[in-house]
Amino acid sequence: MVMGGISIDLQSDPDVPVGREVMEHLVGAHMVAHDEKELLHLVRHSIDVLYTTPVERGLRIMTHAAYRGQALILELLDLATRQHLALTDAGLAPAGEESERFSEERLDLWARLRDGQV
Repeated sequence: MVMGGISIDLQSDPDVPVGREVMEHLVGAHMVAHDEKELLHLVRHSIDVLYTTPVERGLRIMTHAAYRGQALILELLDLATRQHLALTDAGLAPAGEESERFSEERLDLWARLRDGQV
């Protein structure tokens, strides 16, 4: 991937682990914070590495963090879709991930999650 002259290798860039760690710390911050003040403190701590690194490296780290976040969202969306289908079918095995019904349900669930309806 090339962004404004910066080349970012989404698989073997040396900052892949740092980006993944940033995303996982951000998710953890949201899971454990008891209030908004604590959340902001934990989020700031999660992205400390960005304040102490050159801009180009910070962009690479955040790109890898976003890429990891997308992968996590898709995994959770797949899980939620399978659970929703299983509940809808009331005891039947959930449809396979390749089925058209699964794809349609996953897209519908994503739209509802995105729009705050779930």
